[in-house]
Amino acid sequence: MDPFQFSIRNLRISYPVHGLPTKPVLDCNDLTIYGGKLYFLMGRNGSGKTSFLKALLGLLDTEVAPGNYLQMANGNAVHGREFVRQVRVGYIPQNPHDAIVPSMSVLENLVVRQQIATSGGIRDWLGRLVIDKKRRGNAEEMIGRFPVLGFLMDKFNHHAGSLSGGELQLLNLAAMLFFRPQLVLMDEPTSKLDDNNRTRFWQLLSALDLAGVAMVVVTHERLTTEVAAWGDGVHLEIRGGGISAVPAA
Repeated sequence: MDPFQFSIRNLRISYPVHGLPTKPVLDCNDLTIYGGKLYFLMGRNGSGKTSFLKALLGLLDTEVAPGNYLQMANGNAVHGREFVRQVRVGYIPQNPHDAIVPSMSVLENLVVRQQIATSGGIRDWLGRLVIDKKRRGNAEEMIGRFPVLGFLMDKFNHHAGSLSGGELQLLNLAAMLFFRPQLVLMDEPTSKLDDNNRTRFWQLLSALDLAGVAMVVVTHERLTTEVAAWGDGVHLEIRGGGISAVPAA
């Protein structure tokens, strides 16, 4: 199987005001993302980082982000909405509460991700959540591979909403693994965590077997502890609407 990769060509994001065009928030003409690499996308608040993630997630309509701006390895050009139909994309939001169902247990949140990953999508599990021996075993096996996730095993029957913000973000990362993602997008995933949970999050990420998976991490800081710890990461910066590579230090 060919290594996963895709390119961004002529991505212009602008938000019309009263139907009139405005200056592009982001204008990215030539950027290739390769599987097996970690990309840090840095930039000031308001520079277009979140808009960039939304484009990859297919959340921008054609008025805001026109054209087929994503080029697949086979040469086909697609819009973001078609991209997410062809590529398994994992997403870790800035707010840990945005990716879990707080009224469901920790185990139920994990099993839901399993069912979505092995079925036709979210509609196939609504109202038919099944926690059988196999799915519980899958969750236990995956959690058991990473000591930093040991606390989740003890809280399988707890409501996810009772977890701390740091614990929720670790749950989000664990649940995301059931998608077997090709691309992982993270929107300032540790900005709301304390120092201890920030360390645990990055310890888990570094321990994951994500060979061949492309990871894009958005941060608003030029240099962070995370960036320094991943010396082999690719460092990108949004400035003046464009995206360019920058030195790691």
